[in-house]
Amino acid sequence: MRWQALLFVVFAPITFVSASAAKKPENLVPCWFNQPVTQQVEGFIGVARPFGISKNAPKLSSRKKALQQLADHYEWQLQKEDLKDLLAETKMLSNGRTIMFSEGYRDNNGYYSYVVQVNTTNKQQNQDYMASQCLISYCDLSTCQPSWLCKDKQNTVWGASQLTIDSSKQLEHAQKNAFEIIQYLQASNVESDERVVQSHGKLSSFRLTNTNNSVDKLGQGSKLLNTHVCRSSNYLFARYTHSGESDNINKDFEEWLMQPNLGEISGTVGIFSGWSADGRLSRAIQSSIKNGLLELAKIKQISIDSEFDLHIEKGIYSLSKTRQSTSTVVTAQLKDIRVVEEKDKLIIYTWLIEQNL
Repeated sequence: MRWQALLFVVFAPITFVSASAAKKPENLVPCWFNQPVTQQVEGFIGVARPFGISKNAPKLSSRKKALQQLADHYEWQLQKEDLKDLLAETKMLSNGRTIMFSEGYRDNNGYYSYVVQVNTTNKQQNQDYMASQCLISYCDLSTCQPSWLCKDKQNTVWGASQLTIDSSKQLEHAQKNAFEIIQYLQASNVESDERVVQSHGKLSSFRLTNTNNSVDKLGQGSKLLNTHVCRSSNYLFARYTHSGESDNINKDFEEWLMQPNLGEISGTVGIFSGWSADGRLSRAIQSSIKNGLLELAKIKQISIDSEFDLHIEKGIYSLSKTRQSTSTVVTAQLKDIRVVEEKDKLIIYTWLIEQNL
């Protein structure tokens, strides 16, 4: 079977269910550590290793990363002098804009800095938020806390990162994962070739299947804004807003899992269980999407060319060879994603609906 598929996706919230919850130590952190963006404040986090060769090395490194995040989002071109003398609370950049840093926060995983753009009207508001303290946000998937893990507004996507050797890069990895997921969801090219060889005889029989599948991301991605972060014993989850289109989900998970069709429109569910080879949650989600794309393309069009070679020698065996081949273009919409955690294993379900362009 050989076919091609194109996936164009309108983003949907991702929902989690869990069989177990992480412990929640009652320790306080800066509120921006959990929520860098609010309705009133738009800030950016930079993370460096918790300790350096000099006292101020972690602060300077994390502030540079935070400033770069801010500049990338606003599409500013930073000059060399903009990245110097970052120990002061405020700094005027070469483009005439003023930025303000919060006091840093350090834990065993990293040194965190937070930066915002300020002017005469919002400076006090930003200072008040930077000084506020909150309980650290732990991910409790069994109760959907924080609530954005399960029920969220449109135009959001999340990234995740496992605990790594350099844990100060967790947030960076989560953002890369989120961006990569968006690229796959916007448009993907899928190709598959499958060959089946069967042998049946009095003494033995066998069936060999050789399948080659590939899915290439074609999407350009979207600008991401990190709004929330929560942590579990194994993962960091980060929520991002993006500029993609939105869609209203009109089926509950239990319903579309059993009946993925939407009226007369063909639908399918992609499933991936366990961990990906590189241990990244985003890879597991991509694998679920790929599996769903494969099934959707098969539903739309399959042609089978069969070659049968029959050999009989003293009634020992007969041999048949079958090759399935398909060439088709499938456009689909991703309606929903559900991540279920069972017995320390993740199961990812993706709901895809065929689109006729």
